[in-house]
Amino acid sequence: MKERIYCIIRYVLAMIMVGFALLQLNDPDAFLWVCAYLFVAWASVLGTEEHNRWRITLGALYVCVAVWIFPEEYYGVGDMQEFY
Repeated sequence: MKERIYCIIRYVLAMIMVGFALLQLNDPDAFLWVCAYLFVAWASVLGTEEHNRWRITLGALYVCVAVWIFPEEYYGVGDMQEFY
């Protein structure tokens, strides 16, 4: 029963990631983001306990790449008074 619940959760999360990948198709650098979201969807579908080592390795690699490509100055959140 517990394994079945985890299987359902994994597939639901994979479907959410595929949905996010589809939303990124209108982005100027869509290839990068679609690949990133599909990679997470693929990694979440890897199933049994023998694949846990792969999921942990892929997750660590994903975090390292995310830190590597993070911009030096991030303007996404903060005080936006110049737009008032």
